[in-house]
Amino acid sequence: MSKRPLILALTLSLLVPQAWAAKADADKPPEWKVESSLAVEKTIRFSTSEGTWMNLDVSADGKTIVFDMLGDLYLLPIKGGKARNLTSGRAFD
Repeated sequence: MSKRPLILALTLSLLVPQAWAAKADADKPPEWKVESSLAVEKTIRFSTSEGTWMNLDVSADGKTIVFDMLGDLYLLPIKGGKARNLTSGRAFD
């Protein structure tokens, strides 16, 4: 009995599933990412002294406030002063 048909059958049994998997991957749309779907970044500088639809929390020691504005997080001394930016970028935190 020749071993060629057996080797051919084994080779095909290994290659065909790989070909199907490669075709399935090729048919998938590219992965969507929020950063790549946005327009080109443009920096606009402005100042504000108030906001709406904001969230805030007071630290456990009662010394600082963390709040969000326009998708970024800020830290502010509870006694007032200048807010320090904790996060920035295009994605909302």
